[in-house]
Amino acid sequence: MNQMPVSQFSSEGQKHSLLAILRLAECLYLKQSHHVSPLVCLDDIHAGLDNERVGQLLDPAPTLGQTLITSTHMHGELPKTSLVLSIENAQVSEQII
Repeated sequence: MNQMPVSQFSSEGQKHSLLAILRLAECLYLKQSHHVSPLVCLDDIHAGLDNERVGQLLDPAPTLGQTLITSTHMHGELPKTSLVLSIENAQVSEQII
């Protein structure tokens, strides 16, 4: 913006959003141009983002292929047929939504 680097004018949440958006755009490009479905990894998706922004970032996930999301808590609306692995007290539990 105004020839300034993102690091100088944006919040941590905005930086996190921008990185995620760029990764998703890259995945969409690969899928459309090269007909490949890359493994999409979104680490700590809730860091600095509100639920609305997280939802917007997760919207294209079902069309991209396999998506791996890590987070300290679950987002309210995951795509249908999501496999959720939870770790609590060193125990792993599995749930299909």
